[in-house]
Amino acid sequence: MYHGAVRLQASGKPGLERFSVHGISLFENGVKRSWAVFSGPHRSVNPEHKTSFLRVNRTFNWPCMQGRILIQTGESSFESAIAEMLRRQGLRPEICAELDQAQELLDHNPDISLALLSLPSNPNSARSDMIARLVESHQLPVVLLVDSPEVAISEESPIAQAAGVLPRSMSPQGIATSLRLTLNFWQQTQARLRQQINREESLYSSLVNALPVLLYRTDLQGKITYANETLLQEMNLKLKDLLGKTAHDFYPPELAEKYRRDDQQVIRSGVPLRTIEENVNPADGISRFVEVIKVPVFETNNVTGVQGVFWDVTSQIRARNTLESALDEKQTLLRELHHRIRNNIASLASLITLQIQSAKNQEAKDLLEEVVHLLSTMGVMYDHLLPGSEKDSLSLNQYLQELLHALGKILSQNIEISLIPLRDDMELPANSIISLGIMVNELVTNSVKHGYSAEQNGEVTVALGIEGPLLSMEVSDRGKGMPSSFRLEDSKGFGLELVDMLVRQWDGHMSINGHRGTSIKLGIPLESVRAGQS
Repeated sequence: MYHGAVRLQASGKPGLERFSVHGISLFENGVKRSWAVFSGPHRSVNPEHKTSFLRVNRTFNWPCMQGRILIQTGESSFESAIAEMLRRQGLRPEICAELDQAQELLDHNPDISLALLSLPSNPNSARSDMIARLVESHQLPVVLLVDSPEVAISEESPIAQAAGVLPRSMSPQGIATSLRLTLNFWQQTQARLRQQINREESLYSSLVNALPVLLYRTDLQGKITYANETLLQEMNLKLKDLLGKTAHDFYPPELAEKYRRDDQQVIRSGVPLRTIEENVNPADGISRFVEVIKVPVFETNNVTGVQGVFWDVTSQIRARNTLESALDEKQTLLRELHHRIRNNIASLASLITLQIQSAKNQEAKDLLEEVVHLLSTMGVMYDHLLPGSEKDSLSLNQYLQELLHALGKILSQNIEISLIPLRDDMELPANSIISLGIMVNELVTNSVKHGYSAEQNGEVTVALGIEGPLLSMEVSDRGKGMPSSFRLEDSKGFGLELVDMLVRQWDGHMSINGHRGTSIKLGIPLESVRAGQS
């Protein structure tokens, strides 16, 4: 079956032909004009086996058929005989002297419903090629007359799409009956197809018309071929007012050009497009924002147009803009507050430094210097956690590098303070960074103050590393060292006690080596540091 038509074959001696149409076989007896009808598998028929068939001695009742039948075989008397038989059956034959005339007639007469053409024995002849093009280019059944009913037609050949193949030796009446059968089946099949298409289109329309979005289709030239009810109501138009129109008929030129460019992008790429864009409602001219999805329309693997669906998102966009504006104002206020706090920290550190110079009690000086160091630690952290940076974590390497740089300026110009960073840097939560910064501040300050004399040159190194599940942090100097009898619990300074307390909060440990300078090593669980637990 091709194009919904029947594959019709006829064979047998003149006057007793057998033709099969969709499981129905008919026999014609030229003398008695009687018909035999049966359904089932096709098989060879022996006229003597009458018990296999139902014999009907009356005229067959055909349904009413419309349209003309084109005949072009190159044999005028044969064509006239076939045409006469067709007229007797209520059909309208149209005889063409030449195949070119048949081609022209088919091109300009849509009421032609069937064609009978003679296929030459040479499949490579010009006529065969012309018939192949004709069969391929017209959506109507074409029945071919051949010299032999066993003619082989390649499945790759367009001729294989013919609706029927009849032997040239068949009688005009048999051919006419075959044509009528083919036309009848073709028209019934087309009617069923149209009903099915109408049902599917009705279902499609009911679905898309119920959608609360605006949907349309355009062809390759941007002309509208469909719009759902929601879009029609939105534009206050009827479908007939939209069909064949383009975006230029409804939107400002710049918008229409943009829509056309988007459509062409979808057509060229075959890839859907999704965006939010500004749009003007043609019905009232009010500007709005819509979210748009455009997808290519395919027919037999070729893009034939674009289907678009869009909906109003103006309220969402305005709400988002309002929220972003409020957030910007909040960020501005926080940034201003931050700078004031940072300036206050710097001012407080300066005032305490002046107080240190005038203080006469050494213990008071030490305590005030400790406060200045802590303020410096906080100041470095504030410089990294600027409001609006959208960061709640800091680089450990970068933070300690800048902290040590600041401590070097405060503590001593003679002591070189350096950092051996992590090979693979890590981002840590702000509260973990603060605690690590306080510990480094205390340990470096102790090394500078107690490891070297006031005018002595020296160096202090902070080394970071990963040892299994632990973050290791070692602060070492090459100064005086510590006595072998030193114990942490006997220390009178608050700095080491603070460091030990912070390490224990993290379930870590601290070790001290006072031989050839001082080395204090901390081991802190990575899991706790990364989680910000302290």
